[in-house]
Amino acid sequence: NPLYEWKPRQIPNPRYVATEEQFIDDPTDTVPPAQFNGQPRYVPDPESTRPDYWDDDDDGEWEPAMMANPLYEWKPRQIPNPRYVATEEQFIDDPTDTVPPAQFNGQPRYVPDPESTRPDYWDDDDDGEWEPAMMANPLYEWK
Repeated sequence: NPLYEWKPRQIPNPRYVATEEQFIDDPTDTVPPAQFNGQPRYVPDPESTRPDYWDDDDDGEWEPAMMANPLYEWKPRQIPNPRYVATEEQFIDDPTDTVPPAQFNGQPRYVPDPESTRPDYWDDDDDGEWEPAMMANPLYEWK
């Protein structure tokens, strides 16, 4: 059927072993910006309190401790890990999967779409005989 090219279901490969992460942070990526998407990299720690002994005249104006902003979402660029080695493919074709038949229990796999209508511009002489679009048959019960 030109509408559907069957491919077997993919399942995890039990022999797959990765010796390293497939991608790593790019060590040459730029230093994170002070602001990203309108969010500062660091924000005042809401649990930081001014010590009782603090004196603005002697110690200067008190500033709360800073913490990493949880809304700051910058991440370094990811690059392929040169040490990554996969001993097998991560997913393999399921050997128990079978090709769905064109008909099953007397029902065709595809049926004409009842909402498909012939376009006004269609000309049988120029465009050939019009056929409605096909859709998956809701009554086709495979697996």
